[in-house]
Amino acid sequence: MLNLEWNTRLEAWRAELKKQLYRPLGPITVSGFVTLEHLTPQQALRRRFKPMPVRTVWGAQWEYAWF
Repeated sequence: MLNLEWNTRLEAWRAELKKQLYRPLGPITVSGFVTLEHLTPQQALRRRFKPMPVRTVWGAQWEYAWF
């Protein structure tokens, strides 16, 4: 178990490390579709890709997502 001084130092280092490893550059827009069909890339390109905003649900059992 660490004393209060070392716990404080470690928390400060963790907070700083997050700042050094990640910097948001801007939003990323994603479009795609989901299917239960096993498609080739050529078949997938013929499908309609729709916007897939944050929190779009996908990934059910045996479901494929193309982006």
